Amino acid sequence: MYTQFYGFSEEPFNDTPDPKFLFLAESHQTALDSLLFGINQGRGFISVSGEAGTGKTILIYQLLNRFEKQVKTVFICLPQITFEDLLKKILLELHLQVSEQNKASLLLQFSDYLIQSSDHNERIVIFIDEAQNLRSEVLEQLQTLANLETSRSNVLQLVLVGQPELEIKLNGRRVRQLNQKIKIRCQIKPLTEEESCKYIDHRLRLVGSSSPEVFTPEALSLICRNAAGIPRSINLICDNALRIGFQLSDKKGDVSTVRMVFQEMYIQERPASFPRAFKKNASPRRIYYSVLTLICVGIAIFLGREYIKGPTEKLGGSKTLTEHPIGAGKITTPTLEIKTDSTSEKVPSPAPEQRPATPHPVAASPSPLTQPKASDGLKKAIVVEKGSTLSFLCQNHYKLCNPTLMDYILEYNPRILNPHLILAQQRIQFPEVRDSSLIIESSDGTYKVHLGTFSTPEYAGRYKDEPALRGKSVEIIPRKVSPGETWYRVVGGNFSSRKESLEAIHALRQKGLLPIFRGSLKK
Repeated sequence: MYTQFYGFSEEPFNDTPDPKFLFLAESHQTALDSLLFGINQGRGFISVSGEAGTGKTILIYQLLNRFEKQVKTVFICLPQITFEDLLKKILLELHLQVSEQNKASLLLQFSDYLIQSSDHNERIVIFIDEAQNLRSEVLEQLQTLANLETSRSNVLQLVLVGQPELEIKLNGRRVRQLNQKIKIRCQIKPLTEEESCKYIDHRLRLVGSSSPEVFTPEALSLICRNAAGIPRSINLICDNALRIGFQLSDKKGDVSTVRMVFQEMYIQERPASFPRAFKKNASPRRIYYSVLTLICVGIAIFLGREYIKGPTEKLGGSKTLTEHPIGAGKITTPTLEIKTDSTSEKVPSPAPEQRPATPHPVAASPSPLTQPKASDGLKKAIVVEKGSTLSFLCQNHYKLCNPTLMDYILEYNPRILNPHLILAQQRIQFPEVRDSSLIIESSDGTYKVHLGTFSTPEYAGRYKDEPALRGKSVEIIPRKVSPGETWYRVVGGNFSSRKESLEAIHALRQKGLLPIFRGSLKK
């Protein structure tokens, strides 16, 4: 949903190998040039190696679109298969009918096809991706393909693409004949810090934006430092940072946003003085093991902290569900309030020695926090056109869209059972949003404030030390909005009067802590 919020034409950091998003860093450009030269000149077999996530597959996809009709290509990404199945797959990709299934017949059929291709001045290029996972016996039998050559030219060319382990296998004694046939070896290296920044800006510009519009310089540096030059890691961090920014209605991600991503992904942040392993002279294998070591250390630290915390403090495996009431010099026992469809139950937090061994599941789908009021008024009723989404309508109507605002819309439209699925010709009501819209009146005459709705519960922590909520409790109320998605409403209270509630709303709004007002909404 964040593409509309940021004004992108599509998702900039989708991890699919779309050639349109190819960024040619120095090693990528060198590899591409070497591949084009080797294939166009018929230089035999080629290997391409690089760490996982460095962009090998997207480079091959780009390459597939650059050949003339005389070059027929086959792309194989099923390394865990037998040699017979590999031959069969190659023949099928060349649009040949496979009659016999044994290896001898398949090799004979393929050999005949290569001879015919040579007569027509055609060449066959076979790309095998993730080749480091080929079974040893399959890699050994690939040597037989090296013998299927005519006296006139190298009709068949094989391009093996894989992680550094591929080169280790190729140096084995059993496949030395195949190794000798490899005339060109390409290596894809991790991006430098400068290339990482250019990579992010490149992808953002392709969707109609730029890195200065989306990230602060400090956030950009933090992303590049911790992604270690691996494009896949950059995509993952940036995509999650954009998602969190959308949820918070922040169109420019800062350091705090990126650190939220690290917390969600259990990434151990590298200090600014950390030796950058992705400089030009860095060894890819050294980078790989360095990153692996950091991940293991991070997991160990996380598990140790979770063990010390105890299970009753966890929600979703890592974050606290209970927020301590904030008092002036007075320590009170925190309570956990979980609202269900018809009940509200307070469970005192047990003493450390009484904590249960496993946490209890959280109830979902609470009753509405706010009921539509005649005084709120309906700003507009819209009939859904074919192809529209609720997030698009929300952004178009309010010039703003986030889970808090969409949650508010759902309260006025109980027939919408899934915010990601609305029907054409369905009528949707869009209410006006005022300060008073966030006030919830309880049956006992007290009042609460709907602070925000989020995709994960940890965002409640930002309200813990707010002076406007001093002496109040903060509740997290799960709401199941679709079969596979739960949102979390954060509510503060209790307030003795509507006036006191409005004063808290005004104070929080001035500090930008009410997501529903992150824009030009009416007061």
